[in-house]
Amino acid sequence: MEDNSFEMNGRGALADKLESDQLNRTFEFIKTNYGEYLPFGDTNGWRGWLETGPNMKMDHWLEGILSFVLDEMVTNVYLLSSLLFLTLLSTLLHTLTHAFKDKGVHQTGNLILAVLLVTLIIQSFETVLEYTYETIDQMSAFMIGILPLLLGLMASLTHSVSVAFFHPFTIVMIQFSSFFVKFVILPLFLSSLLLSLVSTLHTEYKLDRLADLFKKLAIALLGIYITIFVGVLSVQGTFTAVQDGVTLRTARFVTGNFIPVFGRLFTDAADTILHASLLLKNTLGVIGLILLMSIALFPTIKVAIIALMYRLAAGLLQPLGDTPSVMAMDVVGKHIIFVCISLFTVSFMFFLMIVILVASSNLTVLFR
Repeated sequence: MEDNSFEMNGRGALADKLESDQLNRTFEFIKTNYGEYLPFGDTNGWRGWLETGPNMKMDHWLEGILSFVLDEMVTNVYLLSSLLFLTLLSTLLHTLTHAFKDKGVHQTGNLILAVLLVTLIIQSFETVLEYTYETIDQMSAFMIGILPLLLGLMASLTHSVSVAFFHPFTIVMIQFSSFFVKFVILPLFLSSLLLSLVSTLHTEYKLDRLADLFKKLAIALLGIYITIFVGVLSVQGTFTAVQDGVTLRTARFVTGNFIPVFGRLFTDAADTILHASLLLKNTLGVIGLILLMSIALFPTIKVAIIALMYRLAAGLLQPLGDTPSVMAMDVVGKHIIFVCISLFTVSFMFFLMIVILVASSNLTVLFR
């Protein structure tokens, strides 16, 4: 009981020293934009969670997420109704022009409807890209804010080899991941969408193979990158954790056995401080995962619901025939899903980065 009291007091003393303006801004951003859907209550920021622990009641989280999904569905009913109206109007115009056999009216009407549909598609995709860019920037800033705290606590645990590896590697990978997805992957998906729309709405210009090439190239690059990222981070993280564990165990053995009288006392006191730092670091890691999930979850749901509206409109209108409008909606829905997957991939990599940072220091203590 006395050791536990020392550990809790040590944890509280260390917690008082932790401060991050970026984490404060992130917490306020989440609470302002999504607080009504999350069980944050009157929590005194993320520092309050260090003392009381985060609210992890799954029924509250699921209720909030379901409420957000329903609100977004209602918000995007206008998009669905617009898509249905344009396609039904196109079908009606096609029927009337065939009845009166006036090709000039048919071509003019199709051109106007195509312009309206493309305008709506561009607005939707622009909204999707805006959500994606803002979320990636928000996650990157959050990761840059929480990494010094985690690495500082790891340094207090004498994990010098791990800190020496993770500090430059994580900073570089956060910046590069954001750049890679925003300026390589998403432009490839956008190019694929534009080429697919040209091929779908204008039968004389077929660019579907080039569009498919861009799409497959983006998927392949994203898959290769995440494979390299996960492989290097997990293998090298485990290796550095073992090195730190062996070093710490050796130092503890030498101090406890070769320094008379005070050696054992010193190692016991150091163990108490290490356990307090470890407990605080694990709590901070859990808080980081919750905040990161909150940043990424809601924009991902927004993007997924917009994709659902396009796929739903294409499915409902398919009985009228595979018209260019219906096929264009299906193409847009698929590409928005690819954007959603890209956003999920970035959030997964950052999520995994925090998990491995926390797990590697825990592994070091096990070897101790």
